[in-house]
Amino acid sequence: MKNKEPGFATKAIHVGQEPDPLTGAVAVPIYATSTYVQEEIGKHKGYEYARVSNPTRTRLEQNLAALESGSSAHVFASGMAGVTAVTQCFLKQGDHLICGHNVLAECRGFSTRFWRNMEWKSLM
Repeated sequence: MKNKEPGFATKAIHVGQEPDPLTGAVAVPIYATSTYVQEEIGKHKGYEYARVSNPTRTRLEQNLAALESGSSAHVFASGMAGVTAVTQCFLKQGDHLICGHNVLAECRGFSTRFWRNMEWKSLM
């Protein structure tokens, strides 16, 4: 029998859903904390501040990457946080950006005020 790639439903249920090593919980726990202990500055167990990353969000990103057959995924607390991250991290002066007609409404105003100052060409 051939090893076959798991289907969408199987990935949706299982990827990023490993049991919690501390408790054995099979559902991803929600960590209600803002900070994590550090042995020293910059030396931590994988997480230091919840707004940067947290175990719950890591599991969601792993799951989304698997569902999209991607190498990674990144989630944000708001649409504008995602837009800002993409535009400030990936676009360079003179780049072209193509957005669908149903893009986040705030993007239209953002594109006319800020993006033009960066000499990005946007097609919406």
